[in-house]
Amino acid sequence: MSATYQTIRYEPHPPIAEIVLDRPSHGNTFTPELLAELADATCQLATEDRIRAVVLRGEGKNFCFGADVDMFVDAGTANRPRLLRDLATRFHNAITRLARIEVPVLGVAHGMTIGGGVALLAACDVVLVAASTTFRLAWTGIGLSMDGGSSSSLPRIIGPRRTLELLYTNRFFTAAEAEAWGFANWVVPDAELAARTAEIAGGLANAPTVALGACKRLVSDGFSRPIEAQMEDEAVAIVRVVGSEDADEGCRAFREKRRPQYRGR
Repeated sequence: MSATYQTIRYEPHPPIAEIVLDRPSHGNTFTPELLAELADATCQLATEDRIRAVVLRGEGKNFCFGADVDMFVDAGTANRPRLLRDLATRFHNAITRLARIEVPVLGVAHGMTIGGGVALLAACDVVLVAASTTFRLAWTGIGLSMDGGSSSSLPRIIGPRRTLELLYTNRFFTAAEAEAWGFANWVVPDAELAARTAEIAGGLANAPTVALGACKRLVSDGFSRPIEAQMEDEAVAIVRVVGSEDADEGCRAFREKRRPQYRGR
């Protein structure tokens, strides 16, 4: 049963759950309420036993414009640091859960994707974008620094020099550039976005969930660990995963020359 929110939609339909940013008339901009609801929805995801894939997308003409800049102006100079601390805490709670949940997370972008919207996509495991999508980091355009884990995720994905170029120039970049740099996994015609989303999410949801979750954690942790420690973690993970029902099914299906029917266990 989906929770009732005002600025997002959380729609678990096992084996897939959708999180939809739902302030279309405001470009799905972040507010304290939206980020609190996003953090709560990602917390619920962690306890959904039957969810095997997550889709994160935006309602309306654009994926996400990032933070609502009017908030910063209206807060005034004295209150702005406290507001930013609160926003960052809520945002980072959601980002952490998306990055650590051991099921695949598919980010889906269209229209304009700005600032925190880029950070949100960078926290996803794989990204699908419509061909007309445009991106901009934007933080430096209003005199701010990065958040949402983007100072870690973006250099890993597109490289430190490309990240700094985009921050220094504050230029837009295209879906084609995003794909060429490795930020987007797939670029599709705008009219095919919904169908391709369903196709990819369905494939992820029917994959060996235990193995995918272990691989996600290993890839994430591997950036910061010595190779010897990483290989020990790999050994522990593969020994744990080989005892799963999915691993048994995968091995039997391979020997029997048939398509495996995974159950996510």
